[in-house]
Amino acid sequence: DGTADTLKAYTDVRGITGDQLAAVREVVASDVMVGQVGSDKSTFQPYTPLTRSALAVMLEKLLGIASS
Repeated sequence: DGTADTLKAYTDVRGITGDQLAAVREVVASDVMVGQVGSDKSTFQPYTPLTRSALAVMLEKLLGIASS
């Protein structure tokens, strides 16, 4: 749903503001990107370079393509 609670678990998104924060909320709420989720702490890693494999997974999710 993209609300403030969507990012509550992530410890590294506090420095993101405005439109960037809204975009991060949306991709997390829609399960397009989830970051590194752990039992004691989760990070979104907003400044980590995107790999080709991560991009491929995001495109699969956005386009509704089933991975094999």
